[in-house]
Amino acid sequence: MSVRIIIDRLVLDGLNLAPAERAKLVAAVQTEVARHVAQRGLATAFGSGLAVHRLGAPHMTLPHGASGTELGTRIASALSESLSEAGR
Repeated sequence: MSVRIIIDRLVLDGLNLAPAERAKLVAAVQTEVARHVAQRGLATAFGSGLAVHRLGAPHMTLPHGASGTELGTRIASALSESLSEAGR
């Protein structure tokens, strides 16, 4: 079975990163969401091709000065939890 997750837009208010750190954040989000899905799977509701048009993640406080990779990992964890909730 193949799974395709498309994140059209990720809105992060108040986060100002240099372009290189943005690229690291994007790569970390992609890697971590894929890892979470591979480990935990998706809710059965997604098996029928469910589309989620808007997915809210819980409020997060991110550490000041964290790298794009660290931020991406934390954001991906929150997104994965939200995906689990959305499929129930």
